[in-house]
Amino acid sequence: MPRKFLSRVVVFILFASFGADASKILAITPLPSPSHGLWYRILLEALAEKGHQVTAFMPYIGKNKTGISYFEIEGIFPDEGVLELTNLGPKEHVEAIWEYATAIGALQIESSAAKKLQELSESDEKFDLIIFELCYGEHFASLFPRFRAPIFAINAYADGFWNWDFLDVDNHPSVYVQSVLSYVSPMSFFERVANFLTLYYDKYHYGQYLKRQQAHAYAKFGTDVAKIEDVLYSLEFMIINSGPPGVDPGRILPPNVKEVGCLQCRPVNPENLQKEVREFLDGANDGFIFFSLGTNVKSIMLPQEVIDGILKVFSKLKLKVVWKFENDDLPGKPKNVMINKWLSQQDVLGHTNARLFITHGGRLSAQEATYHGTPMLAIPFMLDQHKNAETVVKAGVGLKLGFLQYTKEKFEWSIHEVLNNPRYKENAQTRSAIAKDRITTPLEEAVFWVEYMIRHNGTKHLRPAGHHLNSVEQSQVHFLILSEQIQELGVARL
Repeated sequence: MPRKFLSRVVVFILFASFGADASKILAITPLPSPSHGLWYRILLEALAEKGHQVTAFMPYIGKNKTGISYFEIEGIFPDEGVLELTNLGPKEHVEAIWEYATAIGALQIESSAAKKLQELSESDEKFDLIIFELCYGEHFASLFPRFRAPIFAINAYADGFWNWDFLDVDNHPSVYVQSVLSYVSPMSFFERVANFLTLYYDKYHYGQYLKRQQAHAYAKFGTDVAKIEDVLYSLEFMIINSGPPGVDPGRILPPNVKEVGCLQCRPVNPENLQKEVREFLDGANDGFIFFSLGTNVKSIMLPQEVIDGILKVFSKLKLKVVWKFENDDLPGKPKNVMINKWLSQQDVLGHTNARLFITHGGRLSAQEATYHGTPMLAIPFMLDQHKNAETVVKAGVGLKLGFLQYTKEKFEWSIHEVLNNPRYKENAQTRSAIAKDRITTPLEEAVFWVEYMIRHNGTKHLRPAGHHLNSVEQSQVHFLILSEQIQELGVARL
């Protein structure tokens, strides 16, 4: 039998075997952030490649391909007002976040995608699993019980306290820093106090936000839909974009919560780069700097005087600079600087000539720089970016420059410090080795747990003991245990 024909037979048999076990998956990931959408699409498309049929509702949709169909959720992340978040203290930052989430929810509940999802919930179509992003869009969860399928929670944003609360994961404010604060553990006494107050102020506003989401659901879908909190507290499993161990602070996790940090990370593929970009980087004999503020904060949002100062600093360097800049032209751009609206970030960071990553400090960007061993200069603007930037400093893989403290002189000094001090590169390579040293890839692990939940029609058997107790009952148990310990201590002293 000819080898080519035999190989085709093997491929056909493998595809048929996948098809025999193919499941129907409904995915809803409402957060309107392009970078988060990329993280979710990697997972969903990996499931489609395994032969599963995926119906995905999300903003910033990908291209429909074999095994996956996308429906766009309207309601996008606004450009205006992003830089203003930098000026806010923790209290105002928390308030602004939930005001924004409420506004997005009001838009999305009126979208054509919401109507389509409601129609699906009222139809006879069956799904084997629901994948739900546990970050915004909770009004959609009110429809889930109609599908009678287990719910698999996912989140590319690992710092929301609600992730941990709904699945009984320890989030003690003496240990774990809240997302809007720029602390790192271990915290001082006053930092722990501020962290405690911030957490419970955040929880209060989240509770008010859920009430508004519930009102949206009743108004749009009918008063017979489920209570959102009941659905969220019934979640059986979650994968979350934290870890790997040794990079993020370790948590004691129950069996039904798995960390899959760096799920999106992969080896370099130069073919992903545009020809002119690849040639520019290959020709950077003295190395190059990669400058990107991510997808939500854009370089074109920067004040003109800041852009002018950055260009003056870059013009003095022997190194080349590739800058993710959202306009076609950049007046005053020196010859050693290339601008591009969209770059394959990991293939730039993993290039052998990469010397420094100037970043906003978003979780995905920080993970990718860690994975590829590239030192960082973090300029945070909002949310967890501040904490991520502090982690960069604490880990010794780079420096932080606060946007409000930015000056051309500080910017220039920071660049030269990271470039010329070898400890940053050494530490970055050490963390890279830790991030890559795993039994299997995070993506393979995520796919495994999705299929595990489908095979067993849920994962109630993985819930931690005591999950059924409410907060009052748990407090009663803690009080009784404490009383017994006090009594035993008294007896021992006698």
